[in-house]
Amino acid sequence: MAGMCAHECGHIYQFNSAFRERLGSVLLIELHADFLAGIYMGKRKEFTADRVKQFSDALHSAGDYAYNDPGYHGTPGQRSAAMEKVYQLASSNQSFDALAVVGETYVRNLA
Repeated sequence: MAGMCAHECGHIYQFNSAFRERLGSVLLIELHADFLAGIYMGKRKEFTADRVKQFSDALHSAGDYAYNDPGYHGTPGQRSAAMEKVYQLASSNQSFDALAVVGETYVRNLA
């Protein structure tokens, strides 16, 4: 549940910043929100690797291969990769904003 809330808060962050317009497509917006959820979980010490894995598995199961669907959110591998990548980076001293920029580049390459 916390991971899904973090993902949705990622959308709020995107809406209140330039990311939503810069990312443009539903796919990039969704993968970036997964990435932002990973930042949140990585910065919070109570989210152990096991809890992150549970959320990653949930993202993995939410992915699909409906490439032609306008609401396409990404493949299972893309969804979990976006979140897992940043979880490891989040323990660095980089700010949330700086990691969000890293996420924009990462999800563009992931897609």
